Amino acid sequence: MLILSLNIIICTSLLLVINFVLSKSKFLIDNPESAHHKYKHQEIIPLSGGIYFLLSTVIISFNNYEIKILIYLVPFLLIGTLADTKKELSPKIRLIFQLLFFFILVNFNEIKISSVDFYYFDYLLENSFFNLIFVVFCLVTVLNGHNFMDGLNGFVIGNSILILFSMYFVNLQLPSYTFNMSELGETLIIIFFVFFLFNSFGKCFLGDNGIYINSILISLLVISFIENSKGLVSPLLAAVFLWYPAFENLFSILRRIKRKKAVYRSDKLHLHSLVNDYFTLKFKNKLEIKKINTISALIINICLLPNFLLGIIWYNSSTKLLILIFIQIILYIFIYNKILVLKKYNYL
Repeated sequence: MLILSLNIIICTSLLLVINFVLSKSKFLIDNPESAHHKYKHQEIIPLSGGIYFLLSTVIISFNNYEIKILIYLVPFLLIGTLADTKKELSPKIRLIFQLLFFFILVNFNEIKISSVDFYYFDYLLENSFFNLIFVVFCLVTVLNGHNFMDGLNGFVIGNSILILFSMYFVNLQLPSYTFNMSELGETLIIIFFVFFLFNSFGKCFLGDNGIYINSILISLLVISFIENSKGLVSPLLAAVFLWYPAFENLFSILRRIKRKKAVYRSDKLHLHSLVNDYFTLKFKNKLEIKKINTISALIINICLLPNFLLGIIWYNSSTKLLILIFIQIILYIFIYNKILVLKKYNYL
């Protein structure tokens, strides 16, 4: 309990210092007066996610993480920071950098996905080059999905906390000789939860730099958890945990292709954006926009809770997990189109 309290104090103090420095220097901030500001707010807010995640991880979890992995995350922090400060940085350039850095990260750290529980695809994964391509594809898909999700206070970071808790409870059901993520999971839960509180109240935002680091940490932890479970955890559990950002990315691309729009041109037609718009129309005369923003994120994450709970229960059944993923996707599409009808949009 003493160590837990100390870690919370360290994380809170570190985030306060980072936010203060960024606000005073007016570097890495989201300014509502700027034509390129990303979030809905009325004041200057620091985009402190990436810097905070990396520094707090190094300080608190020095013995739990291979420092070389964190070093490989620095380029992602830099490209995310560049995207936050230089809004003209095109999505194509960002994607090229993402692919390059992920190829380096995955190749030099020998990160692999050994199975997806489909025989013929598992056979392909035995080829090291194909495995490299597949892992990079998964990481890029999830990362950009998280970036698309970043529009509501506490949404992305809250979703990441749900993933961490889910892995923690699955781990409790495994024999002691398997991958022990208890201390590791607890550490990231503390780091993320402190940011979640600040982010939910609109005191700081993730920014692209924070999205990149958050997404990579979560994705690598999920892959490591599955790969080190000695075959006791279905590899499809990773898809259950990360299906939302992955599908958000793929669905957005297909939607834009259908509407003959640029694939990576941002829009306000993501599910979370529509949910927030709907609640804004319903409660704009009763609640502040910032509160509606946070409540919308909370409601979506609560709706995703059954997905995580069933994942915890069915962690070793690929068949049940596959059915769960399909049900989630069907519900996503149904709710998406239902909200479009309610708001009388004519985009699809």
